[in-house]
This record gives sequence, C-alpha cells and structure tokens, in this order.
Amino acid sequence: MTTFHSSVIGVLAALSVTSPSAAALTSTLIPTQAQTKWDFITDADDGTLYFGRNVQHFDGMTFVLIKKEADPEGGNGDAGAWRSVFRCDAKTFLNSNDEWEPIRAKTVGEEWIKYACKGRTKLSDHRSVGA
Repeated sequence: MTTFHSSVIGVLAALSVTSPSAAALTSTLIPTQAQTKWDFITDADDGTLYFGRNVQHFDGMTFVLIKKEADPEGGNGDAGAWRSVFRCDAKTFLNSNDEWEPIRAKTVGEEWIKYACKGRTKLSDHRSVGA
C-alpha cells in the first residue's frame, strides 16, 4: 500500500495550494459542527495509520479531511491533515493539476475512497477512535 501513499500524499496535500477552484470550494464546505473525533480508515505497509473526518458531499464530489500518524517520513498529526476530493461513482480523486485520476487497486487510496464514499455506495463500515 505504500506505492499510492508515496506518490499521492504530496499531490493531495498540494491540492489546496495549487488548485484555487478546489481550495475555494473546500473552504465553503466546512460543516456547521465539525467532527472532533477521527475515524480510523486504514494502515499502510510502512505502519502509517490513516484517519478521516468531516466528510462532505457537494455537486457529485466528496470531500474528506485525512491525517496520518506513525508515518516514518513525518508530517503526522492534525497539523499535517489535508482535504482530499473524490468522485465516488467514477472511483477517482482530484490531483494537483485539477484532473480526475483513477484510484489504483490495493493502495491506501482505495481505502480512503471507501471511507469517503461510505453511505453513497455499498462499502464496509469503519471503526471510530478518538485519535
């Protein structure tokens, strides 16, 4: 699962900086009462743990706040969290070039989109933790 992790973390983290349209849209999607509890999403082969919260659906897109913990490369915790944008029906994410890119099988991205799209499609439940 680290292949997707290595290539996409930077892309998704840069989204809010490099994509004015996505950054403007995500800033308007802050929920009235933001979640304070992080839900466990998945872990990677290198031991990195991924958590999500504040899932929002708008105009065919799904926005989710994701953070990582125990990543040997750093950037852990709430301060390193980023907003990812998915299209549940197409199984794609918005990359830093404002292009929809397919989620690759057997990557952490596959688990991220399952979490983001839970309730929109038949996807597994996820455990909640107060991380």
